[in-house]
Amino acid sequence: MLTSRLWWIARPIVVGSLALVLAVSGCGKSGGPTEPEVTDSVRPAAVNSMVAVCPTSYSLVLTWTATGDDSLSGTAYGYDLRRSLTPITEANWDAATPVAGLPPPSAAGSREFVVAASLEASTAYHFALRVTDERGNRSALSNVATGSTVAHQTWLPLGAGLGGPVYALAVHDDRLVAAGVFASAGGTTAANIARWDGLAWTPLGSGTNAWVGALAVYGGRLVAGGYFTAAGGGTASHVAAWDGGAWRSLGTGLDGQVDALVEFDGRLIAGGAFHHAGGVAAEHIAAWDGTSWAALGSGCDGQVLALAEYDGKLVAGGTFVNAGGASASHVAAWTGSAWVPLGAGTSDWVKALVEFDGRLIAGGGFTVAGSTGASRIAAWDGSAWSALGSGMDAAVHSLNVHHGGLIAGGEFTTAGGAAYPGIAAWNGVVWMPAGSGLAGYGLALGTWNGQLVAAGNFTVAGGTPAANVAGWSD
Repeated sequence: MLTSRLWWIARPIVVGSLALVLAVSGCGKSGGPTEPEVTDSVRPAAVNSMVAVCPTSYSLVLTWTATGDDSLSGTAYGYDLRRSLTPITEANWDAATPVAGLPPPSAAGSREFVVAASLEASTAYHFALRVTDERGNRSALSNVATGSTVAHQTWLPLGAGLGGPVYALAVHDDRLVAAGVFASAGGTTAANIARWDGLAWTPLGSGTNAWVGALAVYGGRLVAGGYFTAAGGGTASHVAAWDGGAWRSLGTGLDGQVDALVEFDGRLIAGGAFHHAGGVAAEHIAAWDGTSWAALGSGCDGQVLALAEYDGKLVAGGTFVNAGGASASHVAAWTGSAWVPLGAGTSDWVKALVEFDGRLIAGGGFTVAGSTGASRIAAWDGSAWSALGSGMDAAVHSLNVHHGGLIAGGEFTTAGGAAYPGIAAWNGVVWMPAGSGLAGYGLALGTWNGQLVAAGNFTVAGGTPAANVAGWSD
């Protein structure tokens, strides 16, 4: 006799290697009925806030506020973003081109960002989006976001370039100055330093007898620092000034290499791998006032590789773990009378520093800043460190602010998880490419006559042959 209730139970029957599932009526011996399948009839809400921003000649950034799995709550399962040269509607949705590389959705209310790449220059594009949940429910069509790419941008060589790696760039007397370890510039003899006037490279006197690693302008003169012991044929111990016609020493100089220079509070600050400046004990950092050298407290216990001003203080970065006798892991600030750490610092060396959008940006070889994972680049806001996206896969050597964006150069081949070799731009939200990047390392960055300049150790920039230096046409 059958019971008054009917339950469906799925039982597998294995025949050889094939499992068949049969539905049989009756009661299971293992304890009652199976749970009925849960249905989900609430679809994700449509996105109505999408906009297209940050145009380049080949990309646009799409950003919107995430909806949810069930209308405006939870986390959706996936996105389907499409583009077209005509406004997207329900009728032509299937014909629109899918945008690749979409991230998994974030929780409802989060801000989402996607780079739509491989676009044509000077072209208007229309974008629309659907949101799906794990049951396959689709949202209605989003608002249509429209944006236009800009005219073609590319890297251009600066003449015949330079005959070896470039470590530093500066602007002096309205000309671009490049320094490093090379014997020629534009096919002309130039010992480790040369200048570009827009048409040709010329040497600065007879240059230096070894590599130049840092440049700055102080008191109207160009100052070079490095490993050299002579400049223009005269003695100049690791630092010298170019007055427009000849090289001059700065006192008796320093007893070790100079890796960083910056003007701060009316003095020239030098950082590097030295222990004395002008005969005065100065551990890895010293100040020149135009007449003599002085120490900055007890200095640092390791090499100083980067210098910058932030929040009215001098900031140093490098290989050191102590500054002024106190713990300061690879980065510290000089208040004018004492060294202070910047939180817990970084997990490894700092090579570049710059202020951007009210924060201090540090680049180098580290993977942690403070207690936060930060792959080779991080931001300090005065109280805490934070990451810039997922960072880079190898060291950052140079930083620059250009047209409101942060530019990073280095040994990396990816930035933010995308293939941006040697150079990438951070717009405050996501990492962006600079053309197809560099075939090598971006070791120095600068701006000259409104043009971004990248230099380092590379032979190709953006697919164009460029010997260690190139300018971005924007």
